[in-house]
Amino acid sequence: MAGAGGRRGGRAGNPINFVRDVRSELRKVAWPSQRETINLTVVVIALSVSVGLFLGGTDFVFQELFRFLLGVTGSSSF
Repeated sequence: MAGAGGRRGGRAGNPINFVRDVRSELRKVAWPSQRETINLTVVVIALSVSVGLFLGGTDFVFQELFRFLLGVTGSSSF
């Protein structure tokens, strides 16, 4: 927050104080457990693969649809 703790914006602060403040804030973070991290990573990977397969399938269907509608045969020129 601007102005929190009596600080005023517009001036560069002491880098040492900045590092101390950052370390202090990092100690306050509620880090996820290893199990939560693994579970959420699996969810992200599964969703990424699912979306990739869906988009790839949709692309294939539209490619074949346009190939049929335009009467293109043989190797793909798209």
